[in-house]
Amino acid sequence: VDAASWNAMLKRERLAPILITLLLSVLLIVFYVAQMRNREARDLVERIAGEQALLLDTIDTQVWYLKDPDTYGAVNQAHAAFLGLAREDLEHKKFREIIPEGEARMVIEGDRADFGEKRPVHIEKWVTNAKGENRLLATTWMPRLNDAGDVEFVVCSAEDITDRKRTETEVQKLAEVVRHSSELVNLATLDGHMTFMNKAGCDMLGLDPAEVTGHSITDALPDYLLPKVRDEILPTIMSKGSWEGDLTYRNLKTGNLFEVYTIAFMVKDASTGQPLYLSVVSRDITDRKRAEEQ
Repeated sequence: VDAASWNAMLKRERLAPILITLLLSVLLIVFYVAQMRNREARDLVERIAGEQALLLDTIDTQVWYLKDPDTYGAVNQAHAAFLGLAREDLEHKKFREIIPEGEARMVIEGDRADFGEKRPVHIEKWVTNAKGENRLLATTWMPRLNDAGDVEFVVCSAEDITDRKRTETEVQKLAEVVRHSSELVNLATLDGHMTFMNKAGCDMLGLDPAEVTGHSITDALPDYLLPKVRDEILPTIMSKGSWEGDLTYRNLKTGNLFEVYTIAFMVKDASTGQPLYLSVVSRDITDRKRAEEQ
């Protein structure tokens, strides 16, 4: 071996540990960066999952999913609270571990039917909560199908509509009372355009129901009463909320005048107090007026 070759070999031997050290350092850096990225990705996933869980636990709607007809998956706080249990007492538990056997059997049979549907199911049903109260729940089952078309799990949600349903029932009852009332009942916008009038009112004013929305409440008043409406009735309603007294109406079909006792008042938004409509209730007192005059 000549001197040049010997020197080159010595140089390579001296460089080899340095190169190995540099290579190991690079590998360590790459590994460290990969670990950091994995940790950042894991932290991101955990943060997103935490935010989603927070959102689900701050809504009133109950949300849960079923792994199979007999087994809970995850549940949100609203669902756990409705049942009066902690989330950990529900999540990933079988129904037989939570409720009596007879009730569990009924629930499982219902869930089996929902799993078999393989399509969204929407129902309203009365359910007793942990306080012993009967609540009407609008419940939705949304199945998640796998590639084979079988149900993998079912996402469920339930909204308590008890108060809304009771309000709707009361409104329907009131609507029936208004519909069959012998008094004129009218609803109008704040500028006086009619939006509703019951049958008795239509008969009094000679209107077909389809014609109501094409008229203003002042159309039924003779011209000499319009200043009274402008200067007395409307200002009183706006300042005090209501006005009542005797008026004269005109039948829009025949032109005949008749006497009425009227209560006019403002309908306001229950939550904001903002005026929404004008309402008028009038009773025909023509016969009484004639009797008084005699």
